[in-house]
Amino acid sequence: IDFRLLLGECLEHALSGSSTGREGVLTTAYGGKMSVMINSYPAIEPTGKTRGAVTVLRDISREKEIDRMKTELIRSVSHEFRTPLSAIVGMTEMIIEGDIEERKVKKYLGTILSEGIRLSSMVSDLLSIARIESGRESLKLEQIDMKTLINSVRDALSPLIDKKKATVRYHIAEQGMLIGDEEKIRKLLLNFIDNSLSFSDNGCAVEINVARKNDDMVISVRDNGWGIPENDLAHLTERFYRGMHGERIKGTGLGLSLCSEIVKMHGGEMQIRSTMGKGTEVTVTMPVGRKSE
Repeated sequence: IDFRLLLGECLEHALSGSSTGREGVLTTAYGGKMSVMINSYPAIEPTGKTRGAVTVLRDISREKEIDRMKTELIRSVSHEFRTPLSAIVGMTEMIIEGDIEERKVKKYLGTILSEGIRLSSMVSDLLSIARIESGRESLKLEQIDMKTLINSVRDALSPLIDKKKATVRYHIAEQGMLIGDEEKIRKLLLNFIDNSLSFSDNGCAVEINVARKNDDMVISVRDNGWGIPENDLAHLTERFYRGMHGERIKGTGLGLSLCSEIVKMHGGEMQIRSTMGKGTEVTVTMPVGRKSE
């Protein structure tokens, strides 16, 4: 309904002696849209006669956006949890009922374990994102030696590196020290490098570069993998977004969303460039030094 008609209806009700409230969408002078709550109240004399009306307009755009995000999150979570839960429940029932050949039981248990780990990872990432967005998550600032951190991340990913027969090299500028939350920066690098390895063929190469640019540190992770279609790039930090390669590689679809939040917490920016068939480069730029919060 046209905003002016809604406003008129509310005024009519108020002038007839009854309070009313309606939601409408107001078009601003610049063509934007604003969700507005219209509340009209009658102005009543001591004699009981209605002398006029008082109308209050309140911008409820933020509340509407929060409601939309909650609904979208619940729908996404329900959809993404359904597949691993169905696999876990279904395979467990088949094993208990004895419907699986003995030689296949171990394989089914392995699938149950991997799906359970995926569910646990999704829950952990969702909780981390929720804590950051609500402001309850704070940074534990300390001086980070990027060379030591990258070696640690590379060691943690060594099983996958060996499996892919991959080469992971890094180059760090002389001033490779950063003030930040080491655990969160570690999670950032783990996600970037794991993605580079997972979305590449065997024998792939991953290059990590850490350099200073004025008062910022620039961290980039580049691979020669499958690449990302242009229409996927804009959606990569959305929760549960898997993109073109989602069917080939299992994951939570939450990693880059969490990385984006971590980078923002550090006052930085994240960019993703990619070319199909040639590879992807993720670049993070953040201040070298931060004051304790």
